[in-house]
Amino acid sequence: MKYISTFIFALLAFNAQAEVAMNTDVFKVVNVTDANGKTSQQWQAPENMVPGTVVGYRITIKNTGKEAAKDLVINNPIPANTTYIADSARGADARIDYSVDGGKTFAQPAELFVVKNAKKVQASVVDYTHIRWTFNKALAPQNSTTAQYTVKLN
Repeated sequence: MKYISTFIFALLAFNAQAEVAMNTDVFKVVNVTDANGKTSQQWQAPENMVPGTVVGYRITIKNTGKEAAKDLVINNPIPANTTYIADSARGADARIDYSVDGGKTFAQPAELFVVKNAKKVQASVVDYTHIRWTFNKALAPQNSTTAQYTVKLN
């Protein structure tokens, strides 16, 4: 069963002839151990989610047009009452940046700073407010790609 989130994603730039559709699925991320003792993550239907649950968001971007979608940029707010899980954002052929100011500016983690106790300090994942995927390659007509990330419910 698919679950669609109600988050709004901004598609900042694309070729005027391209038509791009986005869909977001939400999952409960659990660690499962097999009979050999090997542990892996599984993305399952989001049932019984309580504080501490890891939630995965998978955004599918599809070019439904007749021209390649160039310069794709997706901005995604990190949901309220969650904390981004470090290094969990993924996107093929995409640069991933983060914001700590409500999506006004974006940078790599090492370049993000916040002010705490009147001192400028390196931002941590609890400070992140948005994620941005800047795709390096055009998305061909009728093709799709995905972006994803995980958070922990506070």
